[in-house]
Amino acid sequence: MRLLDVDTGSFLYFTERDKTPPYAILSHTWDSAGEQTYQEVKDIQSSYLSDNTGPLRHLSFPSISNDISKSVHEETTSGDLLNSTLPSDVSLSARPTIWDEASGLSAKIRRACEAARNEGVRYMWIDSACIDKTSSSELSESINSMYIWYRDAVVCYAFLADVPVDEDPQSPRSRFRQSRWFRRGWTLQELIAPRNVVFFSMEWIVFGTKSSLATVVEEITGIERSVLTHRKTLDDVGVARRMSWAARRETTRVEDRAYSLFGIFGINLPTLYGEGEQAFRRLQEEILRRIPDQSLFAWGDISLAPLPIHLEARDAPHLRPGTFQFECNDYSRQSRTLFAPSPDFFQGAGKINPITRDAFLRLLGIKNPSILPVQEYSPSPYGIRTHLPLLPISTTVPSSSISPKQPLNADKFWCFAILACEHSERAGHLLCRVCFIPPTRSDLEFLRTGYLRVSVPGPYHTDRPDLFTIAPSEIEHCRADLAIRTIYLPHEERTTPSGQLELTASRKVIKVIFPGWAAVDLRAQGYEVVTSPVNASSTHQQIVLNHAGGHTIKLEYQCKVSYGGWGFEFVARAEMSSCVLDTGEPGDFEELTDGPRTVTFRDSGETCVRLLQDELKLSARNSDELTLRLFLELAAESCYYLRIEVACDASGLVPPKHGAEGSIAGLNASPGPHRDETGGMLEFAEGDLDWLNDEDTTPPLPEVTMEYHDDVLQDFLL
Repeated sequence: MRLLDVDTGSFLYFTERDKTPPYAILSHTWDSAGEQTYQEVKDIQSSYLSDNTGPLRHLSFPSISNDISKSVHEETTSGDLLNSTLPSDVSLSARPTIWDEASGLSAKIRRACEAARNEGVRYMWIDSACIDKTSSSELSESINSMYIWYRDAVVCYAFLADVPVDEDPQSPRSRFRQSRWFRRGWTLQELIAPRNVVFFSMEWIVFGTKSSLATVVEEITGIERSVLTHRKTLDDVGVARRMSWAARRETTRVEDRAYSLFGIFGINLPTLYGEGEQAFRRLQEEILRRIPDQSLFAWGDISLAPLPIHLEARDAPHLRPGTFQFECNDYSRQSRTLFAPSPDFFQGAGKINPITRDAFLRLLGIKNPSILPVQEYSPSPYGIRTHLPLLPISTTVPSSSISPKQPLNADKFWCFAILACEHSERAGHLLCRVCFIPPTRSDLEFLRTGYLRVSVPGPYHTDRPDLFTIAPSEIEHCRADLAIRTIYLPHEERTTPSGQLELTASRKVIKVIFPGWAAVDLRAQGYEVVTSPVNASSTHQQIVLNHAGGHTIKLEYQCKVSYGGWGFEFVARAEMSSCVLDTGEPGDFEELTDGPRTVTFRDSGETCVRLLQDELKLSARNSDELTLRLFLELAAESCYYLRIEVACDASGLVPPKHGAEGSIAGLNASPGPHRDETGGMLEFAEGDLDWLNDEDTTPPLPEVTMEYHDDVLQDFLL
C-alpha cells in the first residue's frame, strides 16, 4: 500500500498490513477533466528534493520508496477547517514547499492532506495519486484490496464537490441528497467500509458525519442504518439486498460495476478490463461458490399478488376472462439465465431476504432432507449444474386464465423455479421465478428465465412479473407436480453483438434500409427478391421472396417514432405460401398458407440498442417448415439495416434449387427519399400501425416482441 506523507509530501510503500501506520483516506468523485495521477505527483515531488540540512530534518519513519528519498515540509498555520494543531515534534520552515498552491499539486490533494495534518494523522491515501495505474498488476491488487483499505482507515474524508456548506443536508431537496457521490459505483464501499466518514462540502468545510447523517443517508441509499453504523455486518445482509444498493450506480468502465462490488461480497478475482458485462457474470458465479444464498436469482419485477393455484373460473368468479390472464414470454435468442445482466436488475430487491435450508424444507413441506440436495453449484462444460424445485406453470395456474395467444404447450417446459428466499412483505411465502427449459436432443436441461404478462386485480398489479410469491398451502395443492430437477445454467452466448449507443438528440424520423448486400445473400439461396410499398406514403413496405423450389415468403413491415423521438416501434408480419407468386402485389397470397406471424421490435430510452433480432417459424400446406430470422442493426442514430435470413432447420440456410437463379426486383418501384440498385431505404415518422388490426386480414398468431426500456434490453415473446 502506497501512502502519501502529509508532512513531507513523499510516498511511502508498505507491504505488510500489520506494519502499516494509521492513515486517513479520501473518497471522492473524479473531476470530468481528470485527476492528478501517480506519475504527475512524482514529477512535482522531484522538484522539491532536499538534503538533511534542508527545512525538515530526516524523520525516523518507515523507509521511503525509491520515488523520493528526501523531501521538504510546508510551514502550516492552524486553519479554519479543523481545530487541531501539528504534532509538537515537527519543525516548521518558511521555505517554499510542495503544499504551496504554486507547487502544481492539485487543490484536492493539498486540502485532503491539510485535513489529515490538522487532525494529527501523518499519512493519506488517495486513489488517483497513490495507485500506479500503468501497472495492471498493481491496479488489480488495489481493486481487490480497496474495501480493506477503506475499512482499516482511521477516518475517511468524503469530499462532495457539488454540495455547498450553507444548506441543510436533511432537507428533502438538498444538494446533499442529489450529490453525484451517491450515484457512483466505487463510493458504495467507500461509504460502508470505514467506521468514521466525515463529509466535506465543496468549500472543504465539514458539515456532518456518517453517524450524524445516518438517517438521511439511509433514505438516499437504501442501506440500513445498522449497516452504516457497523452494528450489523455485511454477512448478515442477503445478496439481493446488497445488490440493490448498487442498482443505478454508475461507473466509467462497465467492468467496474462488478469490480466495485468485490469488497461488498468479500470476493477476490482477477480484473480483466475489456471483458465488458462478462465481469458481472464472473462476480455472480463466484458469489454462488462462496455464499449459500439463492436471493442472487431474485432480480426483476415481483408480483406480490397471490397465485390462483388450481382454481377454475367456476370456483372463483373473479377469474373472468380479461381480469386474470397469463401469457408466458421468453427473452428470445438472448434468453437470460438465472444470472442478472447488471446490478440495475436488483433495483426492486431491497426487501428480499434469504432463508435457511431448514426453513426452506419446512415451507416446501419436505420432511426428508435427502430429497432436496444441499445447495451446490458445480462448473461444467455445459454451464453450472445445480438442483432446483420446479413447478409446471400449466398445472399451477387455472387453465381458464392462460391466454389463448400463448398456450403452454410443447416446445418449452414452462415452470416456476422455487427459491430459498422471501419478500419481507410476504414473510413465510417463498419466491418463485418464471423459467423455461427449451427443447434439447440430449438429457441435459438448460434453465432460462422468462416472465409472465399478467392481468391481476388488486393493489399489487404488475404488468410483467419475473417473480411471484407462493404460500406453503399453495405448494401443497401442487405437491404431485413438484419435482427436484438437475438443471444447468448455461454459459453466456457470445455469438451476437450487444451493447447500446447513447443518443445525442431525439429522432424525428427513423430510416430502415434493406441493403443491397442483404438481397444478394438471399439471391444466393435461390430467392427472387421483390420490394414494393403497400401504401401511397411508402411508410408500409413489403418484401416478397419467391423461391424456385416452390414456396414464397411475404414480409410486410412498418415503423413509427415513439417516446417523443427517443424510441421507435418496428412491426413486421410474415407468412409463407407453398406456391410461387408471379408478382408481389397484395391479394395474390390467398391459398396454401397457414397464416401470418408477427414480430415487433421496440426501443426506447436515452440509449439505443445496436442489434435487435428474433426469428419466426413459418409453415405452409404441403411445404416444410422454415425459420425466418430478422435483424435490425444500428447503422446510425436514426438509421437501421434490415437483414433477413431463411433457414430450413437449425443446421443451416435454405439451399438453392439446382440451376435456379434469384433476382432483385422492385428497388425502383416507388418514389422515396432514396432508392437505387443497392437496396431500399425507407423514412418513417410518426404513424399508425392500424394495418395490423385490419379486420379483413388473418388474425396474427403468437407475436414475438423485443423491448428496450430504461437502458436495459428486454426482449420477450407475446
